[in-house]
Amino acid sequence: MTGSSPTACPRSSAAPPQVGDVVVVTRPAGWDGSKADDGSKADDGAGSGPAGGAPALVRAFGDLTGIGPSNRSYLVKRIVARGGQTISCCDADGRLERDGRGIDEPYVTLNLPFVPRVLDCSTTPRSARCFRAFTVPSGELVLLGDHRSASADSAAACRGQSPPDPCMRTAPTSAVVGRVALRVWPLWRVGMLA
Repeated sequence: MTGSSPTACPRSSAAPPQVGDVVVVTRPAGWDGSKADDGSKADDGAGSGPAGGAPALVRAFGDLTGIGPSNRSYLVKRIVARGGQTISCCDADGRLERDGRGIDEPYVTLNLPFVPRVLDCSTTPRSARCFRAFTVPSGELVLLGDHRSASADSAAACRGQSPPDPCMRTAPTSAVVGRVALRVWPLWRVGMLA
């Protein structure tokens, strides 16, 4: 048994959904986020509270339809690592590494600059794309947006020249509310999402 609900995308950090798009999020029975495929998009539920100033009836309509303000907003991010996996960036080609293997991520848009031997993880200054290896605690997830150069995600604090140690932020699997499946608005971009 599965359920779904339309949700408006408040941020553009995970492509292909864009700001203002309305997407359908599937919520399988027993969903806890740990069942997602690596690289899948997930709505992490870490959104803001009620849309300030909007009447309760308008927010209720937004909750039901995904159109207009609602009682809650959600972040759409991609699950790149789960409990027990080690994530780092970057390999020699500038790719994200999970458990020591480079990951091809064709969905990433506007990535942070990385030029081997010129601006990489061993140069000074180093590429902002780089971060140290991090082993994800059990029951936690590392979430990254597809628009990496403007994403408030798990690695955001890692992207400076002197990041704190550890810099990676995680989200509990229990915070994931579903998997993005379909864009229903705007009409000219309706379709399934990977």
